[in-house]
Amino acid sequence: MQRMCFHKRNSRKLLLLQLFAFSLLFQPMILWANTESSDELSDLLVEDVAKLETWIDENRDRSFAEYLLIEDIHEQIELGSSADLKKVNQIIARFESGEPGLEEETCVRVAETLQVWHDKMAAEQLANLLAMAEKAKGEFSPITPEIVADYKKEAVAALGELDTYLKLTTEEEEAKWREYLEWEVLSSGLLSENPDLRELSRLQMKLTANEEGLEGAPFLALQTSLRQYWDRAVFAADTDGEKTYQTQLTEFIGLLKSFESDPTLEVTTGIGRKLGWFTRTGQAEKLVAQARKQLSRPNLFFRASEALLTEAVKRTDRREVDINEFVLGASITGQGMSTSNVSLNLKPNNNRAVLAVTVDTQVQSENTSVARRVVVYSSGKTSITGEQEVFLTKEGLHSKELTASAKTKSIVTGISAPRLMYRAVKGQVDYKKPKTEYLLAQRAADRLKGEVASELAPKLAEANQNFVSNFQAPLVRRGQFPEKLQFRTTEERLYAIWLQANSFQLGAPGLPEKLPAGKSDLVVQLHESYVVNLLESLLGGVTLTDEELVQMLTDAKQEIPEELEITQEKNPWEITFAANQPVGVQFDNQAIQFSLKGTRFKDGRRVIREEILITAGYNVEKTEEGTTLTREGEVEVFFPKVERLDAAQVAIKTAIQKKFSSLFKDEIQSKGIRLPEKWNSDASLQSNFMNIQNGWFSGSWILEE
Repeated sequence: MQRMCFHKRNSRKLLLLQLFAFSLLFQPMILWANTESSDELSDLLVEDVAKLETWIDENRDRSFAEYLLIEDIHEQIELGSSADLKKVNQIIARFESGEPGLEEETCVRVAETLQVWHDKMAAEQLANLLAMAEKAKGEFSPITPEIVADYKKEAVAALGELDTYLKLTTEEEEAKWREYLEWEVLSSGLLSENPDLRELSRLQMKLTANEEGLEGAPFLALQTSLRQYWDRAVFAADTDGEKTYQTQLTEFIGLLKSFESDPTLEVTTGIGRKLGWFTRTGQAEKLVAQARKQLSRPNLFFRASEALLTEAVKRTDRREVDINEFVLGASITGQGMSTSNVSLNLKPNNNRAVLAVTVDTQVQSENTSVARRVVVYSSGKTSITGEQEVFLTKEGLHSKELTASAKTKSIVTGISAPRLMYRAVKGQVDYKKPKTEYLLAQRAADRLKGEVASELAPKLAEANQNFVSNFQAPLVRRGQFPEKLQFRTTEERLYAIWLQANSFQLGAPGLPEKLPAGKSDLVVQLHESYVVNLLESLLGGVTLTDEELVQMLTDAKQEIPEELEITQEKNPWEITFAANQPVGVQFDNQAIQFSLKGTRFKDGRRVIREEILITAGYNVEKTEEGTTLTREGEVEVFFPKVERLDAAQVAIKTAIQKKFSSLFKDEIQSKGIRLPEKWNSDASLQSNFMNIQNGWFSGSWILEE
């Protein structure tokens, strides 16, 4: 009996201990669940941050607190209901970046509390945004003729500025641009009392084309002012302008309510379209600003390790060198071997990426110094270190002047001099040796500066030109440059955060899931909105020909499918992409769904001017060998607005299906990512994690030789 009671008592103790442990484990959830407002959560967050700061003071230096943006956390808490959720998201991303030390309990606790505080704040701010939208129903701002006239003046002034600019260019350049812009039609149309708005719209589209040079300030100024004038003029001509505004606002409120429960890409796309309409018509400016601040978050997160970036520059050069110097009245000649190692180091910076290219050179030489009747033989070793800092920002690549230092050490191995002079000569050699070594070292450092500058400067210029020409300029011309593009570096990694969204688009509705702990050299977390938004900017309204597609595949070093090969027996074809969402993508359930939307398709002489939708879906599986994408079913082709296809449409549908089935292969295998040929590296990136869920693609890779 006593034994049984003992077991019962111990069982109760064990149960109590388990319940106590359970309560400790889930205490944060209980606290958060019982917390009614973000203010109460703010108090919890203040306590957790204080504990974290104490831990940092005891275990790390203050740079870790700077990295975690501790001061910014305090600032956002002080702002209360006006906290900037984008900034809070940036802070959360730091806590989930995988930096060493973030696995500590105090860090995890702050990250969890911060996320719950953010979510509670987001819910409260969304409620305020809905109230703000309801209030905006009574704030319609009519576009009067006077307002339209003011915007027209700005457009005419911008046209005059561009006219002045063109007159300062060469005759050939001026003639080219005036012909391209149809100058006489543009100027007479804009200056007339009743401009043809349809014609002005056509001409305005020319200013947003991907034509080299349109990124210049005078062209951009005319592009912006002409678009603003056109928008106001069109809206002012709408006799039911207020009714249209109320309809748009009602639909916007409905989308906001949907966003609260299910923030899908379809919903965020709809919200983006409404915000764009309000912006273009000059309505609800405060509502638009607040909605963008709250709802549009970065849709691309990228990080690369120092080890990966080093592969781009690292190399070892060995070469024979001839020594030929004149120092302190002596002619020094000789031969040696130079060994140079080029590497890269990252330097911590929260505002830009800082990459330091380092060149370490060792020169071993056998030298002969001759002065009058005296010959001195020596062995020399010169160590030279050069460093050039390269900065990466959204404006491109920039660099500091290379700094270099050198040190020379020599050993005298013999002296040839008349016997009576030997002792004096040796004394002079010993006396001059430090200064000789110093002068030789300085000249070696200067030579390294010149050599590195002549080699590195052109490469940096080329890289920056590629950045500007292939990325920055095309997006600037079309008014699609990222709303946010931020680079930063720690001692171990380079980070990039990107928000791709124009005035008619939103970014991601939230942050991606945290990646599992572990080594990685490359991490990409990509939201489907990034792909959709960027490709709308680049492909919207563009016509793609069969020749252009083959060239694109060739440039990407992809095999040309037989169905897409260009031969005399095959009809030339082309597709014109829709202006809105020409490419769709969905990331979910470890699968990717693609769609292409066109408004016109030509196959030989047959032309269809109907909306065309092409879809394909892939299941994605990570295997030991790499990654495999398996197409699910056939490539589908639809005419969404046509109930029954005629013979020509059936023929076009069949042609499209054949061509795009060859493009969307049954199976796509990847055994890793090869590094660019320019890097001269045999290493490759092998996948070690992949997750495709809830609109996000998250993947990480490790570097392998």
